[in-house]
Amino acid sequence: MQLVITEKPSVAQAVARVIGAEEGKDGYMEGNGYIVSWCIGHLVELAQPDAYSDAWKKWNYESLPMIPEEWQTEVKSGTAAQYKVLKGLMHDARVDSVVCATEGKREGGKTMIPDKLKYGDEIRVIAPSSSLSRVRKDIYDHALSYLESQGFQITFSKNSREMNEFQSSSVSSRVEDIHDAFRDKNVRMIITCIGGFNVNQIFKYLDFDLIGANPKILCGYSDITALLHAVYARTGLVTYHGPHFSTFGFDKEAEFTQKYFFDCIMKDECISICPSNTAKEYDVIQEGCCEGEILGGNLCTLNLLQGTPYMPDLENKVLFIEDDNIMGDYFVYEFDRNLQSLLQVTGAESIKGVVFGRFDESCKLDKVVMKKVIQDKVAPDIPVIFGVDFGHVFPMITYPIGGKVQIKAKNDKIDIQIMEH
Repeated sequence: MQLVITEKPSVAQAVARVIGAEEGKDGYMEGNGYIVSWCIGHLVELAQPDAYSDAWKKWNYESLPMIPEEWQTEVKSGTAAQYKVLKGLMHDARVDSVVCATEGKREGGKTMIPDKLKYGDEIRVIAPSSSLSRVRKDIYDHALSYLESQGFQITFSKNSREMNEFQSSSVSSRVEDIHDAFRDKNVRMIITCIGGFNVNQIFKYLDFDLIGANPKILCGYSDITALLHAVYARTGLVTYHGPHFSTFGFDKEAEFTQKYFFDCIMKDECISICPSNTAKEYDVIQEGCCEGEILGGNLCTLNLLQGTPYMPDLENKVLFIEDDNIMGDYFVYEFDRNLQSLLQVTGAESIKGVVFGRFDESCKLDKVVMKKVIQDKVAPDIPVIFGVDFGHVFPMITYPIGGKVQIKAKNDKIDIQIMEH
């Protein structure tokens, strides 16, 4: 039998379906001459200093540098069970060969940050979810006028105004427009026109090799959360959770939205996130400090990726979470269980921090309710911040999916720095 080892459970499930290994076991699938298992990111890490010497349990500057004669490794506590499964399978007498099916483009490789936008560059507007025809003419005109006034060339994808009974366009039209935008050497940035409900329909038809070979800025939010994470998971390309094209047609504290948008996609400097006049202040739900890669956006949309090859690894990530009220009076109940579902994904037990966005008043989700929502879900020793300027509200910041953030939250003092974007 062949032992196929993938990077994470979702990929293992997809591979197993294709090759006919359909019998579920504890930590692996089996069938048709194959055993398919997974690594859950990194199963083994370098040993801590105290593993080498009692003298290294406590150290000071005089004891540096601490360089062991022989480096040791240890199994991570959170993945010990899966390590044991893989070890057993690799010593299984039935296994005659091992296939490494981890993602070569991502594992051990560098995250790709696209080139920054420059004045005069072409921005392509696409409609991978709802149609551009849904955008009101006054909003369209205002957004186009503003972006052109800033010195950019604005073009629209060929099928962006196509609209069917689902207020979207055909899968083939949307895929064609995305491929054209990434393939076109004149296009420096791709921005979605609006959100919607069905961007996940197009993923299995996307050429991620084409996208990865032509890295450029991709920005949007809401339903586009799924596209941003799918591209990041499959290519390593940092994407941007931020305004749609239509967002620039609204005036509410527009200068705030514009500043954070251009700072993120046009500059390299560290970005300090401060409250808008509308938000007034951000709230500390749990104190703590952390640094890590950012994942997250619209919660219910992100959850659509669970169990698919398009879900990024949550291990050691910092989550940015928001949601829109499409549930009416049941919003809090739905949000509560959706958050629980996300935090049950393998790797989520090691998240380093959580940043919640702002919620519409109809959601009835304030900091008091949020404290109750996260109780028994989130580790008590990581920072949790509430009310930051992103979500289905104006104004909003732009932040990088796959970029790095540093967070300090203590005594109601909050410092959020986007370090790599």
